[in-house]
Amino acid sequence: MFVKGDTVFRDRWHTEYRDKLIRDTINITDTIKTEVPYPVEKKLSKWQSFKMDVGGWAFGIIIAFILIVACNFVRKLKNK
Repeated sequence: MFVKGDTVFRDRWHTEYRDKLIRDTINITDTIKTEVPYPVEKKLSKWQSFKMDVGGWAFGIIIAFILIVACNFVRKLKNK
């Protein structure tokens, strides 16, 4: 709303972007030092350690499967 003389005007469709010129001047620095190790709060449970071991086995099986497929592909190329 604004007043001009004795008349009061109301602007219906006026939009103000108040956050357009706001700038953040705070510099945030990381306070956790990554070079200093810190102790783990608790040990892994049996289930958690089992899942980690199975994940390692799965990765090894995938690599072995890729090597077998590559060897078979090379053999087929040589036999032609």
